Order: sequence, then C-alpha cells, then structure tokens
Amino acid sequence: MDRMLPLRALAALLLLGVATPARAQMGPMTVTLRVVDQNGQELTGSKVSLVGGELSWETPATASLDFGPQLFTVEPAFQGAMFPNGWHRPAAPNGLVRDEFLFVDGSPELVIVWNTAQVAISDAGGGWGFEGEGAWYGPGSVSAPVTDESVYNSMSGPSRDGWRFGVRAAFDGQAIDLTRAEAREVDGSTTGLSFEWRQSACNMGVVDGTGAPIRGATWTMFGHTFAAGDAITLPATDDPSYGGALAAGIPATLFTNTANGTGNATFEVNEGGSLSPAFVEVNGGSFGLRCGVAPFPPVTTGTLDGTVLADGKPKPGVSVTLLDAGNGTHELTTDAVGGFVFTNVPEGAATVTIKVPAGYHALKPSPAR
Repeated sequence: MDRMLPLRALAALLLLGVATPARAQMGPMTVTLRVVDQNGQELTGSKVSLVGGELSWETPATASLDFGPQLFTVEPAFQGAMFPNGWHRPAAPNGLVRDEFLFVDGSPELVIVWNTAQVAISDAGGGWGFEGEGAWYGPGSVSAPVTDESVYNSMSGPSRDGWRFGVRAAFDGQAIDLTRAEAREVDGSTTGLSFEWRQSACNMGVVDGTGAPIRGATWTMFGHTFAAGDAITLPATDDPSYGGALAAGIPATLFTNTANGTGNATFEVNEGGSLSPAFVEVNGGSFGLRCGVAPFPPVTTGTLDGTVLADGKPKPGVSVTLLDAGNGTHELTTDAVGGFVFTNVPEGAATVTIKVPAGYHALKPSPAR
C-alpha cells in the first residue's frame, strides 16, 4: 500500500538523491527571496526561514543559499495603507506558517506564493487590531493572507483556524478602553470583515430609591453631562472575556439635585440595556440610572409671594393685584400675617400693585421672597 511521505521527509530524500561530487563543490548562490500572492503582488514583510538552521529573512530579501533542494517555512504578512511601512505580520498570540520546498538551481529568484483576499474592514468606531498587540487601526482595505486549510493543508500555528483580531469599543464616536478578542477565518471568498460592538440605546435619567425620575438631576459619563430623558448609547460591558480598564463597568458621577448631593459610581451595562447595580448609595440616599425616562416638561410658570407691612408690622386684609407677562390680572387679599402668594404665574415680567388701606400711605415695597 502506497503511503504519502511528509514534506520534510521527502525533502531529506531529495537532498540525498541530488548530491553529486560536482554539485557538492559548488559554492553558495545569491538569490532574491520573495513572497507574493496569487496575482504576483508582493507580500512585503513576510518571513522566510530555512528549516534545520537559524537563518531567516524578511522578504523581499537577498539570501546566500546552497545549490539543491531546500525546505523553508513561510509566515505571511498583511498589506495595507494603515500599517507602518504598508505591511504588518501579526505577532503572538497570532501565528501562521507553512512549509515550502524549493530547489536552488541558480535562478536569481525564489518565489513563494501565499493566496490572499482583498478585505474591507469596518468597526464600531473604536478601532480594530490584532489580539494582544495594543495597536489600533481605522476602517480600510487590507490584503489578508488566507487561513483556508483546503488551500494549504500544511499550515500550523494558532491562526490556522482564523486570524485573532482585537476589537475596541467606542462612546460617542471616541475610542474607549474596552476591548475583546475575535477570531475570523479568511478564505478566497472573503471580501469584508465587520467588527461590531453590542450596544444599548435608550433615554436615561437619574432615579431615586423608588425608581422615580428626579427633576433637575444630571449625571456625567466620559466627560459628557446628561439630563433626564437624554438619549444615550452605551457599549455592553457584561462579558467576562472583555478586557481594558472599563471591563468592570463605566464610571459615572450622579448629581442628584437633592440634599444628598453628588456621588460617584461604576455601572455595568447589561445585554438588555439595564445597568448594574440598580441602585447605589450617595451620601446616605439610594439612587440609580434607569432607561425609559422621559424628559421633564419645561417649567413655564412660577410662584410670586410677598408680605405687606404697616408701621413695620404685617398687615392682613390688604388687596394685592398682579399683572402677569401675558396681561392677565390676578387679585387676592393678604392673610393673617400680611402675606400673599400668587401661583401658576406665567414666566416673564410681572407687576404687583398694593391698594393702600385708609389711614396709611405707601412707603416702599418689601423685597419679594
């Protein structure tokens, strides 16, 4: 029964078979090593190493090689305008290599082919990169070496099941320190890779311990201040595989507009859009951030009150008239302590007129409270 010989074993037999006295006396030959794609485009920055030795080259490169069959390993590089020098060969935890048998026969070039796909990459606004490297790139097009084992069944390395990418989240179009890893296969049919981030969008507001929204309360996240009912889109943080400083949650400052004042808290953003914890303590009070809060209607009316004094003492029973900004007239009589209160007064300038009681004359108005 015939059996297939491993590539490296076959190379060893060929090396034994071609060694002749004449050829053994030939010195090293200078050749140019190149790695190209299926269209002949240079895959600059690819690494070629000589099996059984310590020699390696970053292609294209000039090498001095002995005559005869040689076994190499090749590690392909991505090509793209976003990379420094126009190329990038992903480092660990990525890694993709295969063996390539070549015959050094005096030709000026040794060319190794690694198929690629022209891939348009998009992201959620925070950027993409390669897992573990910490470098981030924007949307763009790359020539990506294929990881298709049906094309190269001798591939090995952690990327043989897909390139290991890094994805970074964004808030309001700005990248934030929240990341995840994602493996993607690339084959000849791959034309695009879209890296999304699960997000929750809602109208949010500060609530008290009963879940009721608080008028005038605000909160700050990422340097932005929001009020009740403002629309906000937050990236999810609830996956234990996420990394970065924000993997434990998003810091916020709550301005409660109550006697409890201001406090800081960190909220995890869950899949359904809710935040955890539901409530946090702020100076002895319970408060939270909640989706589904509607904006408060604007305040268009107010209260105007004052006190009428006679001989320095409160004067009850005095007639007081208010002319509001809409030319509406309101009348009332001061109470037992000389006070008057006009409610639901339209916003704007108002005039208060006091009818001076018999036996008195007007001196000056008392400041309104």
